[in-house]
Amino acid sequence: MSTDETHMYEMCKEMCKEMSETILGRLERFDAFDTKFQSVLSVQTDLQNHVVNQEQMTSALDERVEVLETKCEDLAKYASQLQAKLLDLETRPAEIVGKQHFPHPVKVDRAHRSLQPKSAAGGKQGTIMARICHFQEQILRLSRAQSMEYKGNKVLIFPDYTSEVMDQRRAFRDVMKALRDGGVKHHLRYPARFHIYWGGQDTRQVRGTRK
Repeated sequence: MSTDETHMYEMCKEMCKEMSETILGRLERFDAFDTKFQSVLSVQTDLQNHVVNQEQMTSALDERVEVLETKCEDLAKYASQLQAKLLDLETRPAEIVGKQHFPHPVKVDRAHRSLQPKSAAGGKQGTIMARICHFQEQILRLSRAQSMEYKGNKVLIFPDYTSEVMDQRRAFRDVMKALRDGGVKHHLRYPARFHIYWGGQDTRQVRGTRK
């Protein structure tokens, strides 16, 4: 190989080396860029998944809120119905025995129908259990002193006592019958205190005993 050819070969070799180094450098930069790009893609994917999860959670919350709003509306209607029923129940005792006997409206703590089966149409009316906050004795006294009706139906009012109190009060049953037959004024106060009136005065108090 001549000197010129050798020199040309060395130049080509050097140029190929420089080009190879340049290409390799660019490839390394591309690999670094690709790594960063893949990292960005991974972050973007995570963000997209997070957004999807948030959208799903928001949709589920919207559904729950809608259900709760519906329930709240139903509860509000039910509370309004209960309030109307309570107002009706509070009005009935005063209407039955006479509003003029009470300084302020009669308050009903709670009221419900008894568990006994309903009577046939036209039969005996059902029983209502009610807890009155005030005027219990006054209502019972008025119910004994006058006949009562509500919308054309006869109403009877009885106290609701425990079985123990009822046993104590039954101890006076025969005595009370004899006094009624003899025209002697008497009264049985809660829980089982028997009062006999003579000449307009309360002269005796006897406490009932359980048999």
